[in-house]
Amino acid sequence: MEGITISAFFRHILPRRFRSELVLVLDIGTFSVKALIGERKKEGYSIISRSVREYVGGEMNADGSLNVSGITHTVRQALGDLKHSENKRRLAPKKLVLGIGGGFVYGKTLLQTYIRDNPETEIDAREFVNIIQKCEQRSFEQIRKFFHRETERSELEVRIIQAVIQEIKIDGYEVKNPVGFKGKEVSLALFNAYIPKIYAKIFEDLASVLKLELVSIVSAPYEVFRVVMKNTKSGGDFILLDMGGSMTEVALARKGKLEDIRAIPMGGSSFTRRISESLKIGFWEAENIKRKLGTSLLGKSVSKKLEDMILRDAELFLHSLALILNDFSQVTLLPSRVYLYGGGSVLPIFQKLFLEHTWRDTLSFFAKPTIELLTPASLGEAVNMQGISDVDMHWTIPYGIAISQLLKEKSEEDTAKILRRSLRLIQS
Repeated sequence: MEGITISAFFRHILPRRFRSELVLVLDIGTFSVKALIGERKKEGYSIISRSVREYVGGEMNADGSLNVSGITHTVRQALGDLKHSENKRRLAPKKLVLGIGGGFVYGKTLLQTYIRDNPETEIDAREFVNIIQKCEQRSFEQIRKFFHRETERSELEVRIIQAVIQEIKIDGYEVKNPVGFKGKEVSLALFNAYIPKIYAKIFEDLASVLKLELVSIVSAPYEVFRVVMKNTKSGGDFILLDMGGSMTEVALARKGKLEDIRAIPMGGSSFTRRISESLKIGFWEAENIKRKLGTSLLGKSVSKKLEDMILRDAELFLHSLALILNDFSQVTLLPSRVYLYGGGSVLPIFQKLFLEHTWRDTLSFFAKPTIELLTPASLGEAVNMQGISDVDMHWTIPYGIAISQLLKEKSEEDTAKILRRSLRLIQS
């Protein structure tokens, strides 16, 4: 009788209940790379290890373009930290989910309608695939025009990195899966996230260099949106504000769908630079002082002086935000619930000014706007953090991405595969 190899034992004999699926999430930010590992097992979901590494040169794009070698080096360091979890269990995930935000990614939901030739026959799986492909093709053509207007780049330079069906209707009635239904008009609300091709190639090459299987490049705002929908009582109408290092992303959710994503070219570093210039000190020294704002580490008089320094920048930020919200409010009233997160969102003065701002003078909200800080703890009700409790809003995005991936249902994954195949055909 031949011996059984170790690989065969783990593949065929080891009981399924002892197996687990590891998901590696990388969040490539302006000043640092955050990495964490999520685990999906039969008995539940966990986030079991995390690491953060700052770029040696300070920023990922300090010279005006992506510092590819600097990003690769920093990612390697972060992954090195993840080799062992707190219980010294060796971790070697092979599948990578890469979260992109910070002004690199754009996203929109477009409604596409497909008219069936034979409305009296039931839709089968093959026809549904064809409907998806036709609707995604139309979305791609529209997105190319949006991309050109938003970036002034050629329409040929756009790459869709993520596509999601957010809603399906047959003759006006919402269904979860159209297979087996009859009807004439099939409408799909398709969310597409897209970036310049050159950035997509850089991130794909990064995964190749790291010898990891790039499962997907995802839109950070969309992944956070999905988890907010699952874990909060928002009712499907809210605004996401991700204040990062150099950019702030504004995402609008209405009626349970993420409609649009815009970016403001200001973030936490804008306030840091103002403090640095006013006090004539280095950037990182100013960053350290800024992080103490609103804590007991600084006296009231010192805090007041610092807030006065950054007041003008905060008001400029709110003005830019108002312009975006004005575009969002052209059709219907704006959601009054606002979720704030990201490393730059910890400034108390920003939250105070937001609530004091006379939004109703120029914008139409359902009610007086409220602002709520979005932390990893508020996202992870269905996921075991395994003792990882000291996490702040700097970690909201990678935790949101990981939780979103872990909680994906099989039906979502099947549809995602169809969309990925469609995108490969459309964009080839």
